[in-house]
This record gives sequence, C-alpha cells and structure tokens, in this order.
Amino acid sequence: MKRIGRLSTALAAGALLLVAGCAQGGGGGGGSAAQALPDTELISTAQQRVTAATRLDPVFPMPTEGFAAGSGTAAIVVGGFQAPVHAEQAKVMQDAVGALGWQALGPFDGQFSPAVQGGFVDQAVQQKADGILLYAIDVNTIKASIDRALAAGVVVACSMCTSGDDNRAAGVIDVTSDFEAQGEALGWYIVDRTEGRAKVAITVEPASNGVVARTDGLKRVLDQCAGCSYEEITIPAADSTLPGPPQWTAFLSGGGTGFTDAVAYYDGLVAPMTTTLAQTGRKDLVISGYDADPIVVAMLEQRNPALGADVASPIDFASWGAVDMIARTKAGKPGWAVTSLPTALLTTTNVAGYQPPLQPSGDWRAGFEKLWTSP
Repeated sequence: MKRIGRLSTALAAGALLLVAGCAQGGGGGGGSAAQALPDTELISTAQQRVTAATRLDPVFPMPTEGFAAGSGTAAIVVGGFQAPVHAEQAKVMQDAVGALGWQALGPFDGQFSPAVQGGFVDQAVQQKADGILLYAIDVNTIKASIDRALAAGVVVACSMCTSGDDNRAAGVIDVTSDFEAQGEALGWYIVDRTEGRAKVAITVEPASNGVVARTDGLKRVLDQCAGCSYEEITIPAADSTLPGPPQWTAFLSGGGTGFTDAVAYYDGLVAPMTTTLAQTGRKDLVISGYDADPIVVAMLEQRNPALGADVASPIDFASWGAVDMIARTKAGKPGWAVTSLPTALLTTTNVAGYQPPLQPSGDWRAGFEKLWTSP
C-alpha cells in the first residue's frame, strides 16, 4: 500500500488538526507491516470476504444455563446522550434490567466526558449497586473509578466496548462484536469497490479503544493493497455530533482531493459528513460507517450516492447480554461467549433484506427471561 506522508496541519478555524497515515511502509498503530497481495489475489480475496461479510443470518452465541436472578440494582451509564444510539441503548438496558426483575439506577448521561462518566460509576458504588452497565465507554479513561467499583465487589459489564486484556483480567466484562473484524470488513469492501485503487480518509478518535480497533482492522486490509492509500482525520468524540463536523469541513475545504472513500468511525458521524459533502457539491467519494443507525440504513435503501457501506452490530442483543452477564456473575454462574458477537456488512446489494436490528432469529428476549427464572 502506498502511504501518504504524515501531515500535521494546524487549521486556522479552531486550530483543528488533520493527521495523516504514518510514513510509507509498515502497518499503522504500532503493528507490523502487511505484505501487499498481487492484484489478482487481492481482488479475489476481497470478493470472497465481502460475500462472507454480507450474509444476514450469522450464528449467535446464547447462554443455556438458567439461574434465579433474584433482586438487585444495576446502574446504567452511557457514553453520551448526544449520540442517538447511546440514548436508545440506555432505554434498551433499562428495559432489560426491568425484565430481569432488578431496579435500574439511571440511565445516566456520560456527556462524552470521562470525569462525568467516572463520577456516575463512583456514585453507583456509593449507592451499593450490584452491577454497573456501561455502553460504548472506554474504561481506560475512567480506570480509577472502575477499579474502585471492582474492589467493592460491583460487577461491571460494558456493551460494545473493547476494554483491553488487563481490564478484562481485572473483572470488566465486555459484551461486544470484534471491532477489528468490522474494520477489516469495510476494508475489503473498499478494496473490492475500487478494484484496488482506493484513497481513503479515515476518521479516528485515539481516545476510544473501539475506534482504534476498527481503524487497525481497516488499515490492516488497506496495507495489503499496493494501489491504496489513506489519511486519518482526528475527530474527538465530543465533536462528533457537531455540524460538519468541523474537522471534516476543514478537510474538504482544505483540498482533500483524489479521495475515493471516507470512513466514519460510527454512524453518528455519517449524517453530518454526508450533509457537508453534499453542500460542497462534491461527488467524487463515498462515505461508509459502522453500527447501522436507522437513518444510515434508510440512506442505503434509497441508494444515496454518498453512501458506500455500513456494518451492523447486534447492539440490542449486546445490551441484554451485558445485563445477563451481570446477573449471571452475581449468581456465581459461568459466563458465555460474549466478546466476538457477529456482525453484518450492509451494502446497496443486501440492505433490502436487512431486518433491523441485527439479532438472533426468534424471541431471544424471552429466551433470556426464561433463563433468569430457571434455578
């Protein structure tokens, strides 16, 4: 893959920073260099990976051992209500806690601020909560609060999180899809779509482990493409819901020419990014993202020319799974496979067959509820 040299440009409007990929040669993020594949093998591999990733009937894990959930309290803290998906999952978790027969504390709006998020975790400990449910929060940014919760015997589960091996070993339970695999799926889609001639603008948030993992997977694929290149645009989570967002606006107004694709690190970015792109009148690149937000899925169904692909995550199932894991752990029962939940790549080719959200067939919520009342 041809790397675009490092750029570090302070932009007058708010001193916004555009950071490009590392120097030509080796993989990003401290990883090893990926060897470029011959063109014929590259395209063949991309087509095979896209075919596999676009299946809409993945196999889900599901616990089988029942237990008496009893009574308890679980605090719900999400990254920030500013992002619609976070507010939605707060309600999903609240419903699941109610179905469990426990009392919910919150949900609490983390405001995309580690100080606020950590404060709510400490508050839950003070209120003697049995469990703490997090949604899309990087526990490394609130590690002191998490450590205090674990030391107090509170079970901590995080839906759609990549907390890292150390935190998992300490007791944090991640219920999530494989974010690196999601990035790889988008990478293969882009390689296939451009026939190995992609120039990609990748939005990143270095403070988010999940975004870093998605970006690592995406770049791992692009690094195997000799005719591909990419740049990174850093957009802090707090800016991701702003019009533009400002960093994307600055990128487009500053040139950003020759790009075939852009990748939003979550769907909260897709709508403002496509709006800003349309306002420029540019039609030379398409935007892809993650999480299958209903607005983005509708845009795919309408064949919006600014949309490329999206990755659907089983977010409702993950949030219910996090509730199950808190109660299951509190009851002394073994866990189940919750760190590599399936995903699906959505394109204009298969989106008509997608029934949101991505989830197991049948009434899986009733399946959880039955397990929670089966000693």
